[in-house]
Amino acid sequence: MLEEPPDNTFFILTATQTPPLLPTLLSRCRQFRFRPPSCREIQETLVHQYGIDPKKAYIFSRTAGPDLKKALVFLNLDMDGKDSGQIDWQRQRTWIIKEIIGLVSSRNGATRHNAAAGHKVAVIHRGLLLAQKLSMDPDSISETLTIIKMVLRDLCVFKYSPDRIVNLDFFDAFKDISQMHVYSTFLEWTKDLHETERRLASNSSIRLTLDRFFLKLSMV
Repeated sequence: MLEEPPDNTFFILTATQTPPLLPTLLSRCRQFRFRPPSCREIQETLVHQYGIDPKKAYIFSRTAGPDLKKALVFLNLDMDGKDSGQIDWQRQRTWIIKEIIGLVSSRNGATRHNAAAGHKVAVIHRGLLLAQKLSMDPDSISETLTIIKMVLRDLCVFKYSPDRIVNLDFFDAFKDISQMHVYSTFLEWTKDLHETERRLASNSSIRLTLDRFFLKLSMV
């Protein structure tokens, strides 16, 4: 069919990369490379086309990465700029970040002040409770992990370039946390999150996988 297509017929083939494709197939195709928009381009689109506040556009364009649709999801908008009527992700993002901040701050406090076993149990319970709440909405796990990933990224970046964090509205909280933990701790949390994503991609139990991750954050 590709060698001798019917009259007035065009085949549109898509691939994420060309190396696995046969040379005989590539030789019969015209190649068009589509570059995803940069975060800066998405930020400008949010500001100029959708009327989003520049600071908010900066945060969500970086959180979503090269994905305008995802940035709009976080802003509760559809592609036409209307209220999507879905989850209020702006409020959800704030809640998730505050929970993570509270969890890792309590974790450090228990160690620093040699807290009683009861306090340690409370910190672990807080992590498990967060896992339970998040696992109740499996359709939102991808967005939730994206937000958590950016929090951990900011904690890593803050040590050396605090002006380059994404979640600028939590600057003071990240500053405090960066003074509580050594840099290697943030890298270990990031590694744990990547493992969490891998397990979820292989259809592991959402609740058990999130339990494992938040236990890692809350263990003292």
